[in-house]
Amino acid sequence: MSTDKDARRRELKVGGLGLATGGLSFGLDSLPIHDNPEVLDVIGNVAGWGYTAGGLLVGGAIAHNRWYNMPHKRLERVLGEDGWLNRYDMKTSAGASAMRKQAEFLRPDLPGRPDGSRLRRHPVTEFATHVGEVVSGPRLMRGRDVYSPHSRGTLVLGPQGSGKSSWLAHKVFDFPGGAYVSTTKPELAVMAAAARAQRGPVHIFNPSNFGGLGSSLAWDPVQGCQDQAVADARAWALVRGGGGAAGIDRADFWAQKAAEIIRCYLMAAALAGYDMGAVHHWAVNADDPTPVAILEAHPNRAPSAWIGTFKTHLGASHNTRTGYFATVVSCVGFMDQPSVAAACRPGPSQNFDILEFLKSGALFVIAGEDNKRLAPLLTALTEHIFSQAKIVASTCRGGRLPNGLAMILDEVAQTTPVPLDKWAADSRGWGIDVTAVVQDLAQLRTTWGPDRAATIYGNLPTKIVLPGVAHKEDLEQLAYLAGKRLVEKVSEGESVQDGGLLARRSVSTNRHSVYEPVIAGETIYGLPKWHAYVLGLAPRPVVVKFEPGYKRAKREHRKLSKAARQFALPQLSDHGGPVPAGATA
Repeated sequence: MSTDKDARRRELKVGGLGLATGGLSFGLDSLPIHDNPEVLDVIGNVAGWGYTAGGLLVGGAIAHNRWYNMPHKRLERVLGEDGWLNRYDMKTSAGASAMRKQAEFLRPDLPGRPDGSRLRRHPVTEFATHVGEVVSGPRLMRGRDVYSPHSRGTLVLGPQGSGKSSWLAHKVFDFPGGAYVSTTKPELAVMAAAARAQRGPVHIFNPSNFGGLGSSLAWDPVQGCQDQAVADARAWALVRGGGGAAGIDRADFWAQKAAEIIRCYLMAAALAGYDMGAVHHWAVNADDPTPVAILEAHPNRAPSAWIGTFKTHLGASHNTRTGYFATVVSCVGFMDQPSVAAACRPGPSQNFDILEFLKSGALFVIAGEDNKRLAPLLTALTEHIFSQAKIVASTCRGGRLPNGLAMILDEVAQTTPVPLDKWAADSRGWGIDVTAVVQDLAQLRTTWGPDRAATIYGNLPTKIVLPGVAHKEDLEQLAYLAGKRLVEKVSEGESVQDGGLLARRSVSTNRHSVYEPVIAGETIYGLPKWHAYVLGLAPRPVVVKFEPGYKRAKREHRKLSKAARQFALPQLSDHGGPVPAGATA
């Protein structure tokens, strides 16, 4: 097996030979022979060929050195060929043919191609997500496309600036069914909204008006809370988004009490026809008797146990009640921001058809950077969409959404801390493809705790690890899953006998085989930009290169008709409100 040292040695030998050839040619050309023109002509020809050969040898050595040390060649040498995804894995698990073999299960709604038909086959992206092009493993594998089946679940690990949005963009462009995309920036909406609009309706929910982008959708968390189960689930979603009283003693206790209070506020507002503004008002005015009166006026809808517990919490001692409402207010405090409050009051033209959305629509939810106060609202909306999707799936053939639903949750730990452990475990059965994006595994453990984090890690089989993940324990764990391989090691030794000028030197080379990890943690950390280390596509890992999202966006934009390119994202009007798509501010 050739090493870097061997390559340098060969380059020096070839380059030295070229210089020597050039030097000899120069010396031959300089011989003082002037009497015999024929000899001069022969010497000139020989010297010319010598100059050419010397130049080619030196140039070849330099070119080889440049080529050998190019970043992608260095990466190939570090990765090696053994232990990586191979042709068998492509055929059975990760290649286009493997995805087509699963088409009947992945997309039962698509008509099959009759035997012998020349009709064009459905694109592979109807069944699976394009992960990237192979750059690891045997030479014949490099450059091939690998895929992850839809609804399989994906965990993306990558710090800020590692290319998360660029990798996610491909999933947003290609997913055949509904796409729910929650992000901290408008980047994905700007890149993909026009292309997604050719598939189905596109909605933007940007309650903080981050980046100057408005909202085409408004959503009231009170919606549907006349129902006991909805009110309870919505209250818990708000509490989870608010951090669940994390960071204080007996956090679970305070979170439980906050949820019991908020569910009553939500139900009271729904029964009286109020919106989320009423819930916020009652939360900051705990002595207001209105919610209790509303609940007591609807004994057939409001459980008596809820009312009793609610009254007990309202009548608690001053310090205890203060503790309850500190958590309650933090979970509904987003309503004191005017733009957010407006986004929670849907107008007549802001209807959201869940069936159309699930068929092929897209909803981009933009949290804004460092705006953690929005997390309760966005968590509640995300859980609402997931719940509605399960209800629709239960009425479909096989209990699965025919087109699937992509739940793409960027920075999920910060913006939408949903019950990801439960979603990861059962989303596949509903035809829901959960893609959770976190900065590292430590963030999973911090947000969901060690046990739930382990469940999430295990039940999101496809793992996309982007450059820059730096936590040592994380890197060791990720490298461990790649396994080990048998490699040949070369060691050289030199011995000197009978010192002095006549000393004899001998060089010995020893080759032996050892087992070593397929990839080291520092290699994962130092991957080039637009590369990813991928686990779960097959028993063996793979390193891929993916197209930057902005390039894919330009390519998709060129495919659109002139009219389709005019698709306008909602902008803000002069008075700060949203302007519908296609309108002028």
